This record gives sequence, C-alpha cells and structure tokens, in this order.
Amino acid sequence: MATVIHASFSWVSTDGSEMAPGATHNWVSGLYSWGDVVTLTAHAVVGDPGALVRELIVENVYTTADTNGQRRVLFNVRNNGAYPIPGYLVGVSVINQ
Repeated sequence: MATVIHASFSWVSTDGSEMAPGATHNWVSGLYSWGDVVTLTAHAVVGDPGALVRELIVENVYTTADTNGQRRVLFNVRNNGAYPIPGYLVGVSVINQ
C-alpha cells in the first residue's frame, strides 16, 4: 500500500535582501527511494499592499542517484513576478510504494 509523506521548509530574507524579480534559489531536497513520486510547490509570503501579486515558479526539477543508492531531488525556485519576495515556503509531498 502506498503512503504519503508531507514536509515543508522555508526561506526568509535578512537585512532587507528580498528575493528580487527574476532571482532564482537552488535547492536539494532529502533522500528518496526508487520509484517515489515527489511533488513540490512554492508559496510566497504576502502582506505588502503595494505588491499586488507575487509569483513563484518551481523549475528545473531533476533527480540524482549515486553509487550508494542515495537519491535526491534538485530544483530551483524563481521569482516570476514584478515584486520582491521577503520569504517563501516550499511544500514537498512524497508518495512511496
């Protein structure tokens, strides 16, 4: 029977260094097993009434496997909008067999 695992992690700017429009962050996520299905979503912090819409894209998702059988998912989070982003959360779910 398949099981679903859910986790999340976040990034928050420091010293006013918000994620600029067009900026990209690179991530490596956990260890997974052969055949697992992994989904990723990024959710921007909102609240500034001057920033009408904040857009994030999860892109360039790919996996690696080394000779020890360790598997990782690598991906980028990109600010696709017109406004800086002070922080975001990445949600991860894994369905395994």
